Amino acid sequence: MAPAQVYIEDSLGERIWVDSPHCKTFVDNIQTAFNTRMPPRSVLLQGEVGRGTGDLGAGSSPHPSLTEEEDSQTELLIAEEKLSPEQEGQLMPRYEELAESVEEYVLDMLRDQLNRRQPIDNVSRNLLRLLTSTCGYKEVRLLAVQKLEMWLQNPKGGLCVGHTPSLAPQLTRPAQDLLMSVCMNCNTHGSEDMDVISHLIKIRLKPKVLLNHFMLCIRELLSAHKDNLGTTIKLVIFNELSSARNPNNMQVLYTALQHSSELAPKFLAMVFQDLLTNKDDYLRASRALLREIIKQTKHEINFQAFCLGLMQERKEPQYLDMEFKERFVVHITDILAISMMLGITAQVKEAGIAWDKGEKRNLEVLRSFQNQIAAIQRDTVWWLHTVVPSISKLAPKDYVHWCGPGPHSPLSWDQPGPLTGACPIPVDSSSLLHKVLFTEQPETYYKWDNWPPESDRNLMGDPTGVGSLHRVTPPPPRSFFLRLCSEVPILEDTLMRILVIGLSRELPLGPADAMELADHLVKRAAAVQADDVEVLKVGRTQLIDAVLNLCTYHHPENIQLPPG
Repeated sequence: MAPAQVYIEDSLGERIWVDSPHCKTFVDNIQTAFNTRMPPRSVLLQGEVGRGTGDLGAGSSPHPSLTEEEDSQTELLIAEEKLSPEQEGQLMPRYEELAESVEEYVLDMLRDQLNRRQPIDNVSRNLLRLLTSTCGYKEVRLLAVQKLEMWLQNPKGGLCVGHTPSLAPQLTRPAQDLLMSVCMNCNTHGSEDMDVISHLIKIRLKPKVLLNHFMLCIRELLSAHKDNLGTTIKLVIFNELSSARNPNNMQVLYTALQHSSELAPKFLAMVFQDLLTNKDDYLRASRALLREIIKQTKHEINFQAFCLGLMQERKEPQYLDMEFKERFVVHITDILAISMMLGITAQVKEAGIAWDKGEKRNLEVLRSFQNQIAAIQRDTVWWLHTVVPSISKLAPKDYVHWCGPGPHSPLSWDQPGPLTGACPIPVDSSSLLHKVLFTEQPETYYKWDNWPPESDRNLMGDPTGVGSLHRVTPPPPRSFFLRLCSEVPILEDTLMRILVIGLSRELPLGPADAMELADHLVKRAAAVQADDVEVLKVGRTQLIDAVLNLCTYHHPENIQLPPG
């Protein structure tokens, strides 16, 4: 216990032996009592590059002026160097039996220092260094994070006698090291660490040098514990929707998406699910939020992983006892549709316009987008087949809402029928299956918030994708975005599952409707046929069996047949 006490006293004092290289092994042994994970030198070097270049955030700030001696002292404290085998043999935990006593003593000393009423200019840099080395304690992390923003942005902290203002030791550098230590040791995901993450999300930083370092620390936070990623994304989104919105939210979210391209979109989708379970209608706000996220993160999100996350069945009580289950399913469908359209980048749009003109530019980008849409549509049909029926029993018009060509409807634009504006089912009715397959009326996609904008809705196109087949008059205007999302290949799994849904008595898609839809999708995909794209590949004979079974005549169940 005595070595730990004198360590604390020297750390807060002149640091005569704590920072001495001759005492390094002795100090390292004392620090095993704190269970603090120190950042390796490679992480600090990344921070130095960020401090020099400043490639994130807005605004700029000069690097805090530090003397060579102070830089070396900080590195001695914070940087973990590779120990020789002899040194590793000398390093061992020596305070396991006194762990509680040491922790209590450290916390009492730190609380006493932090609770003193003193101006920020008088805060000791050595106090921040001690906090950095004791961040293995969850209470220390919680104490430190509450003052980090003030220390990080302090312009003239720690001015000492004998230093000119330009060379004055500042709190910014040790505060940056403390921030890194807090993030790297946030590894329990207990209530204290969740509070720490909540405080970290609220920190507002403007200078590039600080913002760069903050994002580097966020990456370490996300790696410290497997549950930190989901908690961070949830808190960022809730903060974005609050009245005290942090302008750094989108950069934190961008960092999270870069950190884990598979898991981060899944956690983001779970937050959108949570929003849509609220009693209040959050669809309009969710659409606007998703568009802003995609815009600010420069489309660098795994759209397929995000959409698949939206489709995952949740077993939490708030989902099992949900009051508006039908509305939840309909709104998830709307988010799925807008997600597919948000995948249209400027490059995809340019390639699509060039393709319409007969030019072959950026075809790789266009084909990648088309394959992405085909994969998401396969997943959504799976969701409608297996997950949706367990959530809510929807009426046939809500589940299907087919306004496409049928055997009893003339394929004409100037006569009342399924393809004209005189659709027998109101445009405002909810729909699922045909909405995600982009066979709905265009108004259903932009009626909520007028997105896609009118500039993308003034191009001529065919809303059903059947080309010029039996066309009598020109088609009405249709969103260019909708054309890009509908003129895609169809996967065998998508086609097979639609046929299976038609064979099911439990789902509200009859055999004739399933055959019509399958026929329509195949014709639409055939219009995309090109040498560099495979629009449909069937390798299972079961699909042919399903087609033949759907063609079998089934007498209506609601009629009485004569005996015999």
